[in-house]
Amino acid sequence: MIDFRKLEHKQINLKSIYKLDYDLILDAYILGDYNWINNEKHEGLLIIPGGGYQEVCSNREGEPLAISFLAQGFNCFVLEYRPKMPYPNPHIDVCYALHFINTHTKEFNIFDHGANIIGFSAGGHLAASFSYLYKDVAKLTNICETIVKPHAVILGYPVITDEFEDDSFRTIGVISSNDKRIKDLFICYKHVTADFPPTYIWSTYADELISYKNTESFVKSLEKNNVIHQSHIFETGEHGGASCTRACYPKDYVKIHEILPNRIWVNEAADFIYNLGK
Repeated sequence: MIDFRKLEHKQINLKSIYKLDYDLILDAYILGDYNWINNEKHEGLLIIPGGGYQEVCSNREGEPLAISFLAQGFNCFVLEYRPKMPYPNPHIDVCYALHFINTHTKEFNIFDHGANIIGFSAGGHLAASFSYLYKDVAKLTNICETIVKPHAVILGYPVITDEFEDDSFRTIGVISSNDKRIKDLFICYKHVTADFPPTYIWSTYADELISYKNTESFVKSLEKNNVIHQSHIFETGEHGGASCTRACYPKDYVKIHEILPNRIWVNEAADFIYNLGK
């Protein structure tokens, strides 16, 4: 049982819970009960690091993000999904993680509407594509689809399409096994409907790895389908900014001055989520 009197970090292996033949690690960061008068619940946030589907960059886009969002009143969960595996494997891992979190809302002291998800780069692609594929993935895992639909989505410099001259084609190539017959399924902006969760999305014009045009294409689809959303494309900052704080960079990093101003995205995203209930 979690003790809400202090911050708790708990590593959970979903392998035995869902009878999997592989380890599926969820790092939970749970706030203490600091608001002891009202004992208010918190938003839940499933964090999906990037890594081009080749690795999981949880050292930059995992715990530092959890720390940033803990300060915003979120209880956070970092997922070590399976890299180097095509669809539906990473999506199934997200499905199990959301099911576990959303069936333990009381234990984790989060709102009953369920967890939000946040993803970066390839993790942003995973978060975005899961948010329209969740019904199909739920069927594969025999899980109720309504339990695993994200409450809202946050996307940081996400891969959305392979139509621009950047590294997005590599990411989509991994998740689609370079199968042209199903590649269109992972061009995310083509699959946004009115059912898509409310979305906050950000990127930078200076990103030379994943073009800001990915974000623009997705925003156009959100607008077309009347999905509640907010976007911010920053002028400076290279790919992989994550929380855009010193937690992600050495103190002598020469471009830190280009990245730190972008850290306001965390405040914007947190406000976006909490204002959905108003």
